Amino acid sequence: MTFTRDKKMHAVYISLGNISKGVHHKHNAHAWLLLVKVPISKFSQTTFPGSKTAQESIPGILGQQLFHKCMKRVLEPLRVDQRRYYIVPSPDGLSRCCMAILMAWIANLKEQLLIAGVQSFSCPVCLATYEQLEEHECLGVCRGEMILIALKEVHCNFPSASVYEFQQEVKKLGLGLSSSFEEPCWEGLGIEPYVFIKQDILHGIHKFIWDRLSEWLKKMLGVQEMDSRFIVQPPISTNRFTRGISKLSQITGQEHHAFQKAILPIIAGHDRVDNKVTNAMLSLLDLAYLVQYPSLSESDMHKMEEALSTFHGNKAVFVDNGSQEPSHFRIPKLHGLHHFVDDVVSGGTPGNFSTKTLESLHIDMCKDPYCALNRHEYDEQILNYLDMHDHLAMCQAYESYRQRKKSHVSAF
Repeated sequence: MTFTRDKKMHAVYISLGNISKGVHHKHNAHAWLLLVKVPISKFSQTTFPGSKTAQESIPGILGQQLFHKCMKRVLEPLRVDQRRYYIVPSPDGLSRCCMAILMAWIANLKEQLLIAGVQSFSCPVCLATYEQLEEHECLGVCRGEMILIALKEVHCNFPSASVYEFQQEVKKLGLGLSSSFEEPCWEGLGIEPYVFIKQDILHGIHKFIWDRLSEWLKKMLGVQEMDSRFIVQPPISTNRFTRGISKLSQITGQEHHAFQKAILPIIAGHDRVDNKVTNAMLSLLDLAYLVQYPSLSESDMHKMEEALSTFHGNKAVFVDNGSQEPSHFRIPKLHGLHHFVDDVVSGGTPGNFSTKTLESLHIDMCKDPYCALNRHEYDEQILNYLDMHDHLAMCQAYESYRQRKKSHVSAF
């Protein structure tokens, strides 16, 4: 995350899984805490020995190693051999014996690939390679044990290999691993990557629909025709595209929703739009709305699978009308739609695992504190700033509790 000019921060937040979704999504509920700030590497400014290819690869390799080494220290208390029971007061007034485990790691696709340790343009859940992304079904799951065995085998066979040589040897195995590190940060947690890596509604649904469907509309309708149709839409919502969408660069969540509402009216009646185009786009929209349900039943998940099947059965129409190249259906986010159903089974509704709230936390916990300080040794100042505000919030909460209790006693 770039929070001002050349200043960058990789912020990691933490919360409890037993907090209700409504509280999680409120910024003023203090349901999230800044856990750690992972340093951003400066290896790109360092000259390394070796071939030109090695010199270009080593900064990225060291950056990934830095991330996993830092997160391994952060996650140390969650390791199976380090877990402890704690006496925790619960909201019902009783004390309970609890043990902390990693339930979900919410991240966008780029970060998911970094966490799982797989190559770009792949699936971090089932290790589907770029050539396999167009498959209609999930190819399995990413077994952490398999990854660890492969990494340890290469380390034993090549104990003196450099970081670049180690990466090349792991790639020769053909498992789709990025091979940039030997010890993943999730090693020893007792939970598989395919379980704690969750699909993200913001990037996996909203941004995917915006990026892909808007491109298909541009090529199918033409930029000018597409903008004209958006402009003349009636004011059925607070968000209207009065200047079209072709020149929009930064899109808010409300605009994502308004775009999805307008897609079907926009394409209706156009000469290049037939039933297959309508069914393909309608199936993606059906899936998008099903995923956002506050609760999902088995019949709802069956509808999600049917919507995906309908899209794959009609998507060839975009190739036929020139809106999409055949090979471009190898889209990681399109493949990741299959994993939303698995996430519902393992962790509840996908609305629990959206980065929408986390993206806004960057403003509250990083950008605003930085702007309020003198920018000298800002890392430590930001932590002190957040700690002070946490104490003030707890003091206000306690005073509010005392007032409510006093009012209740006075009523009797």
